Amino acid sequence: MDVHLITHNKNKVAEFRNYLEPAIKIIHVDIDYPEIRAETNETVAKHAAQALAEQLQKPVVVEDSGFYIHAWDGFPGVYTATVCKKLGNRGLLKLMQGVEDRTVSYRCAIAYCEPDGIPHVFLGEEEGTMADEERGTLGWGQDPIFVPKENNTQNRTYGEMREPGHNLFRGRALERLKEYLLTKSSQ
Repeated sequence: MDVHLITHNKNKVAEFRNYLEPAIKIIHVDIDYPEIRAETNETVAKHAAQALAEQLQKPVVVEDSGFYIHAWDGFPGVYTATVCKKLGNRGLLKLMQGVEDRTVSYRCAIAYCEPDGIPHVFLGEEEGTMADEERGTLGWGQDPIFVPKENNTQNRTYGEMREPGHNLFRGRALERLKEYLLTKSSQ
């Protein structure tokens, strides 16, 4: 089975391939598409997947994720990419100086849609804290400032972790997508 992953992020392509191939072949499509403004990653991903499946007339996968800072009522959330293009991780850290509640979560929504179909969305989330400074050079986005709570006895950021597929929030959603696609293909 082939699916077309629509993204500009080559790191994301590698992560999808790590989880899904060889059972599901990922075909990377690097094109621009309009992204709606919405309250949830799920809504953004669903809308994009449905529009792209119609445009390309192929089964597509779109992922939308966000970094949710609890002290800021979840902001930047669905606006993470826009905010981080302007501020970067150092800007977020500067704004968080003196803030006691450093609880954050990473959330993602992966939407799969076929032409003339209804999008199916697979969610993933992971809780953690924001580091006081950037640590590590691995990964992308907020990886150098995100300290996951689960399975992290050494208090490392994602940016310091070397394990492939260490991003549990996206990995959980990818596992759900894989299960769905393999069940669908065997019917």
